[in-house]
Amino acid sequence: ATKAVRAVAAAASDGASNDMQAASPRSAAATAASLVRKLQKSKRQAAAQLAATKAELDRANRALENKTKEAVEARAAKELQASELITIKASAARYAKQIRQQEAKM
Repeated sequence: ATKAVRAVAAAASDGASNDMQAASPRSAAATAASLVRKLQKSKRQAAAQLAATKAELDRANRALENKTKEAVEARAAKELQASELITIKASAARYAKQIRQQEAKM
């Protein structure tokens, strides 16, 4: 955007210097006013483009944060399930051992 504004300004100043050398003060003022309007328009366009790009970047960042959060939560859920499964297996093994011991006593 800055390059575009600079390019417009450079082209405008080249044209303005040529026009102003061959023109009356009134037409030189009109040319200068026209160049100011063109630069202001370019500046507004660049600002709008920057705002749109920033909004798009913000949306992408939020989407990435949401995906990351979902992935972390999914992994935590899997780890919790694995931990619970290990606890259940350990309990089952203890109960099986107790049952075998009781059967051995009978």
